[in-house]
Amino acid sequence: MLAEPTIDKILEKSGKSRYQTALLIAKRAREIAAKRLETDSDDIVDPVEVATYELVNGDIEFLDKDKLDEEKNGEN
Repeated sequence: MLAEPTIDKILEKSGKSRYQTALLIAKRAREIAAKRLETDSDDIVDPVEVATYELVNGDIEFLDKDKLDEEKNGEN
């Protein structure tokens, strides 16, 4: 269980609801776990913890439908 960062800090960084934030973290954690299996990694850090820190540090973010459409059309 994470003591830091707090849920308030996580939600502040995500700008989304608890549900959406949990989905993003879970999806990224599954990606991390799958990559570890593919590469036979010995990493013992929990993938959920890694994904949470990535979110708080700005390494991952939500892409809203509008943002996705802009990226597809080459708009910035």
